[in-house]
Amino acid sequence: MRLIHPVLENPFIFEENTVNVLVIENGKTFYKLSNELLNQINGENGEWILSDEKKIKDLDLEKTFSFIIEPYTLDFNNKKIQNKLLAKLKDIAVDSEHYLLTNDIIGQNVVYIEKLIESIDYSLEYNNMPDINSLLKIFDIRLRPDYDSVLEKIIEYIKVVNRFLNINSFVFLNLKSYLTSEELGSFYKDCFYNKYNLFLIESTDSEYRFDCEKYRIIDKDLCEI
Repeated sequence: MRLIHPVLENPFIFEENTVNVLVIENGKTFYKLSNELLNQINGENGEWILSDEKKIKDLDLEKTFSFIIEPYTLDFNNKKIQNKLLAKLKDIAVDSEHYLLTNDIIGQNVVYIEKLIESIDYSLEYNNMPDINSLLKIFDIRLRPDYDSVLEKIIEYIKVVNRFLNINSFVFLNLKSYLTSEELGSFYKDCFYNKYNLFLIESTDSEYRFDCEKYRIIDKDLCEI
């Protein structure tokens, strides 16, 4: 998988057990490139191009990457995750093991509503038949993540995104500002084990580097190092 932008001289190549790191010291360029990538991952247009290794076809950034701006407000129950969670629960509700129970519960709801209607001394009708979607929404089922640190929160979040959205590539903005060297090493190890692709965009060069990192620096004068 290759990621390129016209500002860059060469593409970023995503390979197993490697982390691509782009340091952009020029503030205006840092904002432009990171914001443009974020918008494209959210379905808008831009100049970032993602392609397969042989550049035979372009890939969809929105379906491939998740962009994590900062760890404090990560939403484990955003709309995309919620929709996938409810879809999985619906599939379970109508599988061979749960189908009869699901129909029985829906039938009980119909009986209950009709008894309520009969208690009113006036002609009433209802238009919406209950189904598994409406029943699931009543309970407002949500993910309840379990973590004790920023590192654990990040790891838990990307596992949720991978499981429910089938995304295994992640862009992080200034990740090294939130994690110590030891935490980042642990994070890389976990990501390599799960075969995640990582792309770090940093505004300043870090005090520490890892052998697994492929570094690219755009300095304040827009020279690529």
